[in-house]
Amino acid sequence: MRAALRDAEARLAAGIRAGRYDAGPERDALAAWLRERSLDATRVSNPRFLARRGFA
Repeated sequence: MRAALRDAEARLAAGIRAGRYDAGPERDALAAWLRERSLDATRVSNPRFLARRGFA
Protein backbone atom coordinates (compact mmCIF):
# COMPACT_ATOMS: atom_id res chain seq x y z
CA MET A 1 0.00 0.00 0.00
CA ARG A 2 2.79 2.44 0.85
CA ALA A 3 4.55 1.73 -2.44
CA ALA A 4 1.35 2.45 -4.35
CA LEU A 5 0.96 5.75 -2.48
CA ARG A 6 4.57 6.72 -3.21
CA ASP A 7 4.02 5.91 -6.90
CA ALA A 8 0.84 8.00 -7.00
CA GLU A 9 2.60 10.91 -5.30
CA ALA A 10 5.49 10.65 -7.77
CA ARG A 11 3.08 10.71 -10.72
CA LEU A 12 1.27 13.72 -9.26
CA ALA A 13 4.55 15.57 -8.71
CA ALA A 14 5.65 14.79 -12.27
CA GLY A 15 2.34 16.07 -13.61
CA ILE A 16 2.67 19.28 -11.62
CA ARG A 17 6.24 19.81 -12.87
CA ALA A 18 5.10 19.14 -16.45
CA GLY A 19 2.39 21.82 -16.18
CA ARG A 20 -0.53 19.42 -16.42
CA TYR A 21 -2.37 21.26 -13.63
CA ASP A 22 -1.55 24.84 -14.62
CA ALA A 23 -5.01 25.68 -15.99
CA GLY A 24 -8.46 24.40 -16.75
CA PRO A 25 -10.48 21.73 -15.00
CA GLU A 26 -7.34 19.80 -13.98
CA ARG A 27 -6.14 22.79 -11.99
CA ASP A 28 -9.53 23.22 -10.33
CA ALA A 29 -9.74 19.53 -9.47
CA LEU A 30 -6.24 19.48 -7.99
CA ALA A 31 -6.90 22.62 -5.94
CA ALA A 32 -10.12 21.12 -4.57
CA TRP A 33 -8.39 17.83 -3.75
CA LEU A 34 -5.48 19.59 -2.03
CA ARG A 35 -7.89 21.70 0.00
CA GLU A 36 -9.85 18.65 1.15
CA ARG A 37 -6.65 16.73 1.89
CA SER A 38 -5.39 19.60 4.02
CA LEU A 39 -8.68 19.87 5.87
CA ASP A 40 -8.71 16.09 6.48
CA ALA A 41 -5.19 16.18 7.89
CA THR A 42 -6.07 19.13 10.13
CA ARG A 43 -9.24 17.39 11.34
CA VAL A 44 -7.03 14.59 12.61
CA SER A 45 -4.18 16.65 14.02
CA ASN A 46 -5.99 19.71 15.36
CA PRO A 47 -9.80 19.61 15.03
CA ARG A 48 -10.34 22.57 17.35
CA PHE A 49 -8.38 24.80 14.96
CA LEU A 50 -10.97 24.19 12.24
CA ALA A 51 -13.91 24.42 14.63
CA ARG A 52 -12.78 27.85 15.81
CA ARG A 53 -12.70 28.99 12.19
CA GLY A 54 -16.06 27.57 11.18
CA PHE A 55 -14.86 24.50 9.26
CA ALA A 56 -16.29 21.90 11.63
